[in-house]
Amino acid sequence: RVRAAPNPFNGGTSLSFVNPRDGWVELAIYDLRGRRVAALLADYRPEGPDSVSWDGTDDQGRPLGSGVYVARLRVGGGGTAVVKVGLVK
Repeated sequence: RVRAAPNPFNGGTSLSFVNPRDGWVELAIYDLRGRRVAALLADYRPEGPDSVSWDGTDDQGRPLGSGVYVARLRVGGGGTAVVKVGLVK
């Protein structure tokens, strides 16, 4: 499970999750058309609570427009969780 706080946000949000075991973790932001706009995390992470900040920008550092985005968390072993995140300008 992944949570965003604050949500909706303006300026930045923290995406928190609990990694069920040591392993590879990927966290990315997608628009509602399914296009990846920002890769926030792709790394080996230890078991336990973790969080990543997102400032509402894409992979090139450009600010994204107001709207709803989807944060998708994938952990080693095939687990996936998603949360909708509202960006308000």
